[in-house]
Amino acid sequence: MQNKGIIRFFAVAFALVCIYSLSFTYCTKRVEKDAKEFAHNSQVISEAKQAAGGDLFKQKMVEDSVVSARESWYLDSMSNEVIYNLLVAKYTYKDCKNKEVNFGLDLKGGMNVVLEVSMSDILKTMAGKKASDPDFVEAIKRADQKQKTTQTDYITLFEASMKEVEESKKKEDPKVQLPLASFFSYELEKVETNSTNDEVIKVIREESEGAVDRTYQILRTRIDRFGVVQPNIQKLSQSNRILLELPGIKEPERVRKLLQGSANLEFWKTYENREVYEYLVKADERLANINTGDTVATDSADVEATVADSTEVAKNDASKLHPLFTLLQPSVSQNGDLLAGPVVGLCLAKDMTTIEEMLEKVKNVFPHDLRLYWSAKPYDDKGMVYQLIALKGAGEKGAVLTGEAISDARYDVSQQGGNEISMQMTSAGAKTWKKVTGDNIGKSIAIVLDKSVYSFPTVQNEIPNGRSSITGHFTIEEAKDLANLLKAGKLPASARIVQEEVVGPTLGQEAVDSGLLSFIIAFILVLLYMFFYYNKSGLVANIALLFNVLLIFGVLASLGAVLTLPGIAGIVLTLGMAVDANVIISERVREELRVGKGLRSAIEDGYKNAYSAIIDGNVTTIITGIILYVFGTGPIQGFATTLVIGILSSMFTAIFITRLVFERMLNKGMDISFSNKMTANVLTNTHFDFIGKRRIAHIITLSIIAIGIISFAVRGLTFGIDFTGGRTYTIRFDQNVNTEELKSSFTSEFGEAPEIKAFGSGNQIKLTTKYLINDKERSETEIDSIVERKLYKSMLPFYTKENQKMDFENFSVKNTDIGVMSSQKIGPSVAKDILINAIWVVLLSMLCIFLYIAIRFKHWEIALGGLASLAFVTFFVIALYSLLSGIVPFTLEADQTFIAAVLTVIGYSINDAVVIFDRLREYVGLYPKREYKDVVNASLNSTLGRTLNTSMTTIVVLLAIFIFGGASIRGFVFAIMMGVIVGTYSSIFVASPISYALVMRKKRREAAKKELKK
Repeated sequence: MQNKGIIRFFAVAFALVCIYSLSFTYCTKRVEKDAKEFAHNSQVISEAKQAAGGDLFKQKMVEDSVVSARESWYLDSMSNEVIYNLLVAKYTYKDCKNKEVNFGLDLKGGMNVVLEVSMSDILKTMAGKKASDPDFVEAIKRADQKQKTTQTDYITLFEASMKEVEESKKKEDPKVQLPLASFFSYELEKVETNSTNDEVIKVIREESEGAVDRTYQILRTRIDRFGVVQPNIQKLSQSNRILLELPGIKEPERVRKLLQGSANLEFWKTYENREVYEYLVKADERLANINTGDTVATDSADVEATVADSTEVAKNDASKLHPLFTLLQPSVSQNGDLLAGPVVGLCLAKDMTTIEEMLEKVKNVFPHDLRLYWSAKPYDDKGMVYQLIALKGAGEKGAVLTGEAISDARYDVSQQGGNEISMQMTSAGAKTWKKVTGDNIGKSIAIVLDKSVYSFPTVQNEIPNGRSSITGHFTIEEAKDLANLLKAGKLPASARIVQEEVVGPTLGQEAVDSGLLSFIIAFILVLLYMFFYYNKSGLVANIALLFNVLLIFGVLASLGAVLTLPGIAGIVLTLGMAVDANVIISERVREELRVGKGLRSAIEDGYKNAYSAIIDGNVTTIITGIILYVFGTGPIQGFATTLVIGILSSMFTAIFITRLVFERMLNKGMDISFSNKMTANVLTNTHFDFIGKRRIAHIITLSIIAIGIISFAVRGLTFGIDFTGGRTYTIRFDQNVNTEELKSSFTSEFGEAPEIKAFGSGNQIKLTTKYLINDKERSETEIDSIVERKLYKSMLPFYTKENQKMDFENFSVKNTDIGVMSSQKIGPSVAKDILINAIWVVLLSMLCIFLYIAIRFKHWEIALGGLASLAFVTFFVIALYSLLSGIVPFTLEADQTFIAAVLTVIGYSINDAVVIFDRLREYVGLYPKREYKDVVNASLNSTLGRTLNTSMTTIVVLLAIFIFGGASIRGFVFAIMMGVIVGTYSSIFVASPISYALVMRKKRREAAKKELKK
């Protein structure tokens, strides 16, 4: 073996780098262990429980809260403390945390969000006043409709829609022209009145990309100030979407508001209550005449079931005479006098939507500069009553000042001890503010954020320096978030959450435990199997496997790659596939020993002959892994990352590390055995006529295909929300539950039947629903709140009486062992993109593998045989999902992990086929005069031991993951396990016979041409 010194140097260097990279994780885990011990101080917890009284549920909540707070305090205090002291550098806990192995959200809990920036909003902003032009509105409407059915970018759709509008108008007047410049020249400096459509589109694209970039930067600023540890924020290529991964988040509703809040801050003058009251009386009279006793219907019964209460009230006589004042209590004193200030009325939260619709019906009654906005916070302590505030518009904009005048904002504590937001205005803003406050002394100025009034203080004096504050009934978190929103700035366009996944920390820890358990068991089984089958050479292979594991985790830590649950599955799977290279080498060496070669010579020739098969087999799997990484997202990328790293490290350890160990053993004169008495001659002298039995194999293959087609026709596929859109919740109860009773409860609350399946143990379910997923009228936060409250009401009766005291805040994803453990939401547009990308991923991976084999083996016939094998395996896995979904006690949904399973099987089965093709290429060169059928059979028989051994070790590994790896990946692993079995069959009975038939057909044609020439 040449260059042993260089290889030894790199092996040692890699090992040291990996140990160094992993040492940071060891240091952080040591500190976090101390934090847990500190947090669970029995005396402190006991005192907190006593303070909570005798209620066991409250005691549990208090205990969780105290433990979480103490643990956070301890870690915060250690943030800048040196915990790792090397000779060359000192590292604090914060430094080590940034360098540790980065666990994905499914392993430590957190939130994964994809935000989509509204391109229609960006175009409307660019058009300015022209955005209300009927032709522009129609073009936007058409572009919105087209976007639902195509992946074409929005600006191209808008351009096409504008041309359609123009063509439609030309039918009435042929002279009509609608140049884009006429809509955008007013707001965009780069667009002239005579600019061509192409020039305008170019400017629009540049401006829209800039708007998405600004949105990205604003979101990054908001998240950085939110205090998330190791957030991942990235723009998704070639789209107007932004991905955010926020580990450790326990308050998803707070994050949603922070991400989607536009921070549209405005300062308004106000009307006095006495000035507006007469208009409300007129509105009430007008509504009485319009409705004739019937209340205004809401757009949807989905808003809340409690809206029905106001409908009942509206049927009585009082509501016929005074429909508005039945729901809106005028702002009057106990004596009946109108109260001073801008508050014109109070109402229950459940009636706010109905009142808004009433006021919209009679808006002509009110002055054109009057705006009626609700208070942002409830007026009462119970959170049931809101105030209606009267704002007075000033000029066209309405507001006298906007958030653009704010240069700085921060959380502060008021003199009264409350929470407030202190603001500093720009120089121009300060001048305007000085005039506004000077002109309105003794009157109220309303501070409005996103059309909600946060406060309306009375101006006492002129404010000359631009320093002001927003006060209200803020919690510390609300005040900090609002300050962050104002300081980060206003989003240039609305951003809507189109995909979301939330995983609770409890579920994440369970995933870690089950993943590590499956890893340890699988690893031990592989080590035992290799030692049993290959004796001392098996021990050498085991050394390589141990080094392989060190390399995988070390490289992951060095690259800052994210380790996910599918990533752990990828690592465990690479252990099975890593054995493949060792098996190929060992089988090759055994062949050389059987022909009488000496041990050193047999090892040298065995490695030399094994290289091509190892490289070709692994390259095809790497191709699959790269395609998975490029086109996949989230868990698929995690799986692909560990798969590719694992394959590369396994190639290095199998080819070089084992060779170094063998060389050392040979130099020391040690005996090296590659088998024992039981395994020495297993599958060594087989002479199966595989090609002769190909017709039987064809019948079996076609039968499987027929069963699959029938299953598709009758049962179809159970598509997950990845491909259809919707919401999925993993819910855990404190006792076993009946899924049919649950379905009845959820159906009653939602008005439609969600899909409910047992998920793992008897007290855990997976619920899938499309309820309100297509609703674009309400805000995302409103929809999320509606859905989660309906979930809360539906599931609460199924807990024991003690836990039925669980309030709504503790029901959501928290650090508890009951309630919602994880949730996922995918919008229809994202689902469509995922489905299209999935199809392309499968097709592209097959094409790349076909081209590689065709080039590498110089025969398209062989490549086509391999492609046919891949197509059959792919079909089999898909058919398996159709045939067994709903029958087996685990989830078999067609989703992103389903695509990962298909591609993994493709990569694995082509590995099998490549080894056979490699031996076939070798035998064709060695035995050119033999019958081709005999050469193919000889190739299959000589590689049979390797094929079955690799399949066995891989299946053993997968079986360990299947049993111990947890419910979330059980279906995924089952599909791969079945795919490995069929992939082994396919490489022998599909790839080889088809390649044989094509090559023989070519040979016959060549022979016929020679005969014709004679």
